[in-house]
Amino acid sequence: MSYSVSRHSRPSLGVAVRAALCIAGGALLAVNVRTFVHTGGLLPGGFVGLALLIRTLHKRYKRHTLIVVTDRATEVAALIHRETRHGSTRFDAVGVNGEVPHQIVYSVVDSDEVTSVVRGIRELDPKCFVNAFKTDFVSGYWYERPED
Repeated sequence: MSYSVSRHSRPSLGVAVRAALCIAGGALLAVNVRTFVHTGGLLPGGFVGLALLIRTLHKRYKRHTLIVVTDRATEVAALIHRETRHGSTRFDAVGVNGEVPHQIVYSVVDSDEVTSVVRGIRELDPKCFVNAFKTDFVSGYWYERPED
């Protein structure tokens, strides 16, 4: 079983605003580096604030892979699609201990969606096993949710 979603659309105003903030953040970093070098010390919060800004702005564009071992794969796949509009793939699996049949749901979601999706999956199937890990690269169809 597999779901697919259409290609992402062109960048919106929110992307342009983020780009402008990143450019402004780069200018702030240049000023902080110059001040750091000239004063021999770090202005309190300068680099930390910039690092938090960059981390916040880029988290939306980071991805996580979810591997869910469950007995309710159809419902888990529907939940992932409903919450994120991302597709998933289901595999049949057999547990090594006891030869118990299960299903695996594989999906890639935005990093800022992982916590809420995993919480929903655990509510749906408290006995499931979820493995979430950072994904460096995705190729193919990908749904990019619209800017707020």
